[in-house]
Amino acid sequence: MAQKTPGRLKQDLETARDRINRLADLLEARSIDSQWNLGSECRAAAAKLRGVLEQNAIPAAYKVAVIGRFKAGKSSFVNELLERRLAGEDTTPETAAITTFQNGDEIRATINLIDKSVWDDLRNLYELDESDPNAHRYANWMKFSRSVEPGTGRSIEFDLKAIEADLVHAGGHSRDIRLSSLDPNKRQQGEFRRNLKEYTSSTKPYHCLVESIEIRTPSTILGEGVMLLDTPGLDDTERFRVQLTEKAVEDVDAVLFLTKSGAAYGQSEKDFLLSLLRRGTVKQLIFVVTQVDQTYEQHVKQRQHDDEDPEPIAQRIEAERLRVRGEIEATLDELEKASGSASVQRYREQLGAIEIAFTSATNHRDWLKKEHVRFPLSPNDPGGMNQIKQTLFSVLATESRLAAAKERIQLETVAILQQLLALIEGRRTTMKNLKSREVAEEKLGNFRDRFAESCSRFSSVTSADAETLKAGLSNKAQMEKLAAENVVLQAQGVLSAYETDDAGRHWRTKRGGNWGYMHQFQLRVANKIFPTVAAQLNAQTEEFGSLIQKFRIHLRTLSDGAEDIKCQLDFGADIQLNIAGELEGFLESTLASLQELITGEESRIVTLLENFIDEKVEDEISKARQSVSGIWGRGTVASQNIEVRAYYKKVAKILNDALSAHVVGRFREFSENLHKHAIALPGRALSHAMAEIERVSADIRAAAEAAVAGQKEVFERLAQELASEIGKTSREIAELLDGGESARTIGAAETTAPTSLDDVACSVGKKPRPPDGFAYIDDPARIRELARTCIKRFPLKNNAVGWTFEKIFAPRFLKGAANLWLIDPFLVKWHQRRNFSEFVHAACSAAKLKAISVETKIQDGADLEKVAKFFESFDRDLYDQVGCRVRVSFSDDLHDRFVILDNGNVFKLGRGLDIYKAASGLASSNPSVRKVKECEIDVFAPEEVSRLD
Repeated sequence: MAQKTPGRLKQDLETARDRINRLADLLEARSIDSQWNLGSECRAAAAKLRGVLEQNAIPAAYKVAVIGRFKAGKSSFVNELLERRLAGEDTTPETAAITTFQNGDEIRATINLIDKSVWDDLRNLYELDESDPNAHRYANWMKFSRSVEPGTGRSIEFDLKAIEADLVHAGGHSRDIRLSSLDPNKRQQGEFRRNLKEYTSSTKPYHCLVESIEIRTPSTILGEGVMLLDTPGLDDTERFRVQLTEKAVEDVDAVLFLTKSGAAYGQSEKDFLLSLLRRGTVKQLIFVVTQVDQTYEQHVKQRQHDDEDPEPIAQRIEAERLRVRGEIEATLDELEKASGSASVQRYREQLGAIEIAFTSATNHRDWLKKEHVRFPLSPNDPGGMNQIKQTLFSVLATESRLAAAKERIQLETVAILQQLLALIEGRRTTMKNLKSREVAEEKLGNFRDRFAESCSRFSSVTSADAETLKAGLSNKAQMEKLAAENVVLQAQGVLSAYETDDAGRHWRTKRGGNWGYMHQFQLRVANKIFPTVAAQLNAQTEEFGSLIQKFRIHLRTLSDGAEDIKCQLDFGADIQLNIAGELEGFLESTLASLQELITGEESRIVTLLENFIDEKVEDEISKARQSVSGIWGRGTVASQNIEVRAYYKKVAKILNDALSAHVVGRFREFSENLHKHAIALPGRALSHAMAEIERVSADIRAAAEAAVAGQKEVFERLAQELASEIGKTSREIAELLDGGESARTIGAAETTAPTSLDDVACSVGKKPRPPDGFAYIDDPARIRELARTCIKRFPLKNNAVGWTFEKIFAPRFLKGAANLWLIDPFLVKWHQRRNFSEFVHAACSAAKLKAISVETKIQDGADLEKVAKFFESFDRDLYDQVGCRVRVSFSDDLHDRFVILDNGNVFKLGRGLDIYKAASGLASSNPSVRKVKECEIDVFAPEEVSRLD
């Protein structure tokens, strides 16, 4: 299926919401009927559906931020995306505020100016302390009272009072710049940019008064519901503009992170990338390498100078891709070295999924004008802009706020409708089969009494487990203290860099107070310590995960006990009690919700790490730095530096105490939340079981009343109408929202594959069933050749959960196999080895395997020694556990992805074993709640067989 555009996705979600609302209306209309207790159930379902829609509102627009350093080509890039040159492209910083671009039926820029009360506050701060970083915006404004024209050295005088009187108003103020034509020529576009430049250029004082700029213009990409945010450069010398950029990415659907081709990867880029990692938004990041044509032209000239042939541009692009990946890896290497935390591996997995795109605004511009493009990046997309749009649309379809709302609506709506359908069907069955109300109620009463004993035992053992968890978490207090000490040491390293920088400042600068403010200190500390904090939180989550495994066993025991009681009481067909199914559904939904809760709590703690300095701490630091400014006379520099060191010693004590208390407090808070979840679990499970018993009791009463009143046929008709409407709506919703495992039509079966695929030989007629003991042990190629018939397709939809390797590589496919071949190019990275380990254990559980042969390849940057040790150790451990050997070979030229079995079955793996997204929370150790990447896995057999259930 072709990828939908963002506009179509939004439209389909709005239509699906309308369908859900209409169904809720229908259910509410049915709720006036009090017969058979069905009205109250319909009313409750309608309320739940409306609640889902209220909690998952559709965002007004897809917010996409364009980020990068000065001279990364942001404005040129934005202009090409917009198909109009509306953003300034001068060599001086031209983006002095966040500029938003939205679709409109005219070309208009609205400049929103600062509120007078805010401006007065900045002035007051400046007058109290000119070097206060919070007054930096006003300090920058005051520089223009004695400004010099760039390039000429001529003095420029601005009447700042007159400008203030004109532009600074109570409650804020705005100015509009319009273009009369929707198809402006070069002169008109140039005039528009010049007028806008008055408010955006860092060479003019007006930019200090600008809060934001909104530009509306017709544009293909904006017409898809995208709001584009052009931001000031990450390395902008004006701090208040950098803060605007940092603020802009807190609530966006995608980030286009621009870096200039061939340019070094700077500290500002590292800080930004680490901030995205810490805040959990790196999945929305697209790396965009700009001005590729320029660096390639330099390469061509250099090769010509050396009398050598230049490399093809595709080869240079690939080298650039490896360079950027290398820069990212180096950033994480620094982080891992600083923190000493293995949790950095989790972030490597996240960054490994980042898209890297290559562009040339000049190429794209020339191509659109049908001019010759000397160095096209690709034949059909010389500037790479079309590929950027496709990549962006893919991210918006899977990782945006709208995509998240869509997934939640899918999952929750399906759950509500399935529950209502099950209730209706159960009542219909009871209506048909009930023979005696008295007998049925007596049996249900006996069941309730005997089941209560099982529930009591369940509550006892689960309560004991919760106390064990509490004790286990408490035992980690020493580890938490050590983690806090490690965090403090890392923070001291950051603080030392500020001390060295301030000690080296000129004595006049220090006397003037322009030192000691530690700009972005909290951000840099947070970006350095978060892997250590995340590792400790993950250790607590693993403790909770152990409780979940025990809880799963206790819940199965409770379910089995309920089934035994039913058999002993001879329920028969007239009592449709399904405790096991209810508890299984409860566990599945509960694990999913716990995963979201725990991941959210982890993310919140890690995100807020930079908030460890409060007003009290700031006051203490401010007092500590006042002593230096009063030093005069002989030996000023030495005396100042003594004070600087004394100041930083005081600050270190203040910050260390604050940071340690903050981190330990967050560890304790997280631990207490986990314990609360553990305590609540048993009661929630039992309430679901009791609700199922009450439902059956209501079924019996309704069936008996209908029989007495002769209303069975009326109920049957009503039930069929409701079931039909629910089924119709669910199918419509599934079609609109792409269906999938998590949102398929209610009651639909697993997808069956077609009988052949393009890249695998089609079935060529009936084949005889292989004899018992059929095997081609030494020839996996022959097995692949004979496995022509596709007997099962597993469609993995983006972000779906529940796809464990045990579910895919089930015993019905592996039965009878002794040898397995795994062909997958990508098995050497940390998360790939984790997947491999889980796959092997699933396969060995499904069949008595004697040998597993693995063919993979060494990826760029992989540690060969570490990889070899992993497979050697894995082979020894697996042989000791189950008597199966693992043999690994490497190939440079490997693209296919297969699992081949000597029972004749072959799995064609769309993505190999790399089916999972980066995992955190419970998903780190529990694959059943891990989200998957979109792909398909097909199972082929050596003859045409019926679908396996």
